[in-house]
Amino acid sequence: MGVVGVLLGIVGFAGLIFGLLQKRKGGKLGSVPFHPPSKIVQMGPAAADPKGMVSTEGQVMLSNQPLVAPMSGKPCIAYEIEIVQDYEYYEQTDQGVQTRSKSESAMKEYKGSVFQVGDGAGGIFVDAMKMPDISMTQSFRHRHDIGMMIPGQLHFGQGVFNTPMMTTEGPVKAFVGIEKIIEPSNTMFVVGQIGQGAMGPTIAEPKGMMSGKLLLFPKGREALMGATARNAKIGLIAGGVFMLVGTILGIVGAVTGSDSDDTSGAASSAQVAPPQAAQPMQQPMQQPMAPPVMQPAGDPNQLPPGAPTPRSQTCRRAMLCCMAANTVNPAGCYTLATVPDIACRANIPAYRNLVQRLNPTAIAACNLP
Repeated sequence: MGVVGVLLGIVGFAGLIFGLLQKRKGGKLGSVPFHPPSKIVQMGPAAADPKGMVSTEGQVMLSNQPLVAPMSGKPCIAYEIEIVQDYEYYEQTDQGVQTRSKSESAMKEYKGSVFQVGDGAGGIFVDAMKMPDISMTQSFRHRHDIGMMIPGQLHFGQGVFNTPMMTTEGPVKAFVGIEKIIEPSNTMFVVGQIGQGAMGPTIAEPKGMMSGKLLLFPKGREALMGATARNAKIGLIAGGVFMLVGTILGIVGAVTGSDSDDTSGAASSAQVAPPQAAQPMQQPMQQPMAPPVMQPAGDPNQLPPGAPTPRSQTCRRAMLCCMAANTVNPAGCYTLATVPDIACRANIPAYRNLVQRLNPTAIAACNLP
């Protein structure tokens, strides 16, 4: 009970912190001057507070050549793309060598644009070249499973990307392409610092290390202020309740725990253990055997008779490395002889990691020329 109380207390403390941060955010948003876009254009820096901060709301107007998200092909204010590697690795456990799965980001990129927010009478430019404070919308996601050969290029929707260099602990099983965008909105709320941009007065990310980011909210100022106030209230109330309950349970657990310890101690001292009957000896449990370490067939630096001639020295090395990792079916590596050099180079790191774990004596087969 004491442990539960401590955990509830931690949750309650986190809830209080969240509520206080939301309350502070709401107060900060309310203190920033708010004007229609056309009025900010007319007033210029005079529309902002002493730090240059100003807020506005209006319809997003993209340029004649808007930014286009590479995977989905959708026009947008900004996009973020990511390629994730799903791979397997091997871990020594009490039950032997176990195969585990893991994912890690191999490539991530953000690109933004300068757009306008208008109210019919005029528009103010907004610079989103740096990532703003906003929840982006996922516009594309696709998993590309691969077999023995890793392709030199990956196709995700309308985009084509060079395969990232392998940095994983084991063979890659799939690549996942993810795209998120900032969509245009008729009620885009903007909070930032006004300044002179290349095309005129522009609201952008505040300058200074501790000044925060440009804030964008597609559902309007009133919706954001309402959500912030609601989150602050929920966080403070829930945090206080959890801390109170956690404190009570902690006190009860401490009191009952000490009593039970005294009782159990007295009981144990008063009891005499009955004699144990002789138990038959049990055979020790056998641990599962680890998979056998593969050994290369013949010289690891020479292709076997009948193997196809690779297109380049890099592909030759990729074939040797693949066969060192797959001695049971080396012919399955022959497809590397016919692929482009860039695909061969992309395959070598994954096979090298596999050889390092299963057949380290043949690691020389994976060295690039």
